[in-house]
Amino acid sequence: MTRPGGIVCLTINEGVYEDYRFKDAFAAIVRDGTAKMLENRQADYLTDQGIGCRLTTLRMA
Repeated sequence: MTRPGGIVCLTINEGVYEDYRFKDAFAAIVRDGTAKMLENRQADYLTDQGIGCRLTTLRMA
């Protein structure tokens, strides 16, 4: 949880991001005004295993 206007930054393993439909969940909270998406991009994560992640930053309404 964060205060209104607070920033939430997280990394999500690419497989988890896809399997648990985070893209849809983020779209829903942006659409309903709960948060504004500041960034959502691919980033290195477990490089020795060839696994990436989504780096996501949100500003809460």
